[in-house]
Amino acid sequence: MAVFRKDNWEALMECVRKGEAPALIWLHGEDQGKGRSLLEELRSKFVPEPVRSFNYVCLDAREAGLERILEIARSLPMLSRYKLIVVYNASELRKADLERSLGYFQAPCPSTCLVFWAQKPPQSEKLAKLLQEKRALVELKPRSDSGAQAWVRDRVLQEGKDITAEATRALIQRVGTQEGPLEWEIQKLLAFVGQKRLIQDSDVEDVAAEARSSTLFELTDALSENRTAHALRTLHRILEQGTAPLAVVGMLARQLRLLLTAMSVKKGVPLPGELQVPDFVWERLLRQAAAWNETRLLTALRALMGVDTAMKSGRLDPEVLLDQWVIRTSLTKSPYPRVKKQAQTRG
Repeated sequence: MAVFRKDNWEALMECVRKGEAPALIWLHGEDQGKGRSLLEELRSKFVPEPVRSFNYVCLDAREAGLERILEIARSLPMLSRYKLIVVYNASELRKADLERSLGYFQAPCPSTCLVFWAQKPPQSEKLAKLLQEKRALVELKPRSDSGAQAWVRDRVLQEGKDITAEATRALIQRVGTQEGPLEWEIQKLLAFVGQKRLIQDSDVEDVAAEARSSTLFELTDALSENRTAHALRTLHRILEQGTAPLAVVGMLARQLRLLLTAMSVKKGVPLPGELQVPDFVWERLLRQAAAWNETRLLTALRALMGVDTAMKSGRLDPEVLLDQWVIRTSLTKSPYPRVKKQAQTRG
């Protein structure tokens, strides 16, 4: 069994990369991306693709039960040196069952890599102590800022790119230090920069602006087309990303004002010199402005200012206020009928 210090993530990963298969791991903690990275390393190192279907097993602790899990763990791998078993929702395993099975945890099957993935350490203090002694209890802690910066640089380098220190800091400031969100943002950055080798802080900001604007455009599209359910889903997706309700009000107010500006430009009014939006955002604003009219936009904007005031009073739930605004705005009919596309006919 591989030896690594408790909570020492880098030491665990180093053991795995050296080809030392841990017979037992209990994962817990908030950085789910680090857990996924570990599983990918375990699969690639110890369960070859041609025999993976025989030797890679995923189980749900709530359904399988510990007795069945350990029965599978004791079975020998097929055409492979190791078998990998991943048990999700391991926090649901009962204390009594864990303590009845201490014998396996004391002497785990050496040809099986058994990974328990839980929200917290095991309910059994006896098992938790045993896992600590065996150095098999690993907490998925988010990296420190400096650790996350080093990880981002290494990850980008794996893709044949480089990233400036300013861009790295901007990325971490935007999404935090957890590996999952960082990996997702890096993938978006790689697609955005294309063949360019160096990722700069302006690239990070452009990708962030595009993501924010895409979601806002999706919401305002749904509002303009009276698709209330879709508008509500999009609103809650923005909130679930961690955006504060007051910040959402500010984002929506700016979006509506930009649409009013785009509407004025389409009427021949010069573009304000102080307006600073990326070209791709301006192009989308011009297209979307055609789906609105000035009266409806002004009504929505005034109602949004009322939401802002009500939120700051603290008397009503901010999310309820936003929901009500979305419903009212989406149900307000435009005085301009939507033009249906005519089917082309052959002459």
